Amino acid sequence: MNVGVVGNPRYRDLRGLLARLVAVAPRHGFRLSGEDKIADQWPSAVPALNGQIDVLITIGGDGTLLRGARLTISQEVPVLGVNIGRVGFLATVTPDTLEAALDAVARKDYQIELRRVLESVIQAADGSRRPAAAALNDVVIHKTGVARVI
Repeated sequence: MNVGVVGNPRYRDLRGLLARLVAVAPRHGFRLSGEDKIADQWPSAVPALNGQIDVLITIGGDGTLLRGARLTISQEVPVLGVNIGRVGFLATVTPDTLEAALDAVARKDYQIELRRVLESVIQAADGSRRPAAAALNDVVIHKTGVARVI
């Protein structure tokens, strides 16, 4: 099974979780690949994330899960979110439940929650449009800075 991994390198727990993934991957027949952004976090070399994957594992928070889902949106790949961030509405697996979740993935013993994809477009007063963006959870309109859940 080809398993892609996307992570948030700002979290110090990322390196340890990637090491755990590398350790259990052979037992489950996982062929791991990872995004370039976390290439230096792996305990050993892992191929770059490209091509067809069967499952995507995101390690971070909900933002990391949404970013990973956007990367694979055209492939309709199941996403397993491991929450080491602050907000975990979507990324529900914890570091403590990681091995059990990976066992379930290997056995294909999981349920897929289908999500709608929204397309947002900003249209100026003159009728011109900015490029559309895929929205998997919500669309936020704000003036500047980083928007946060209140």
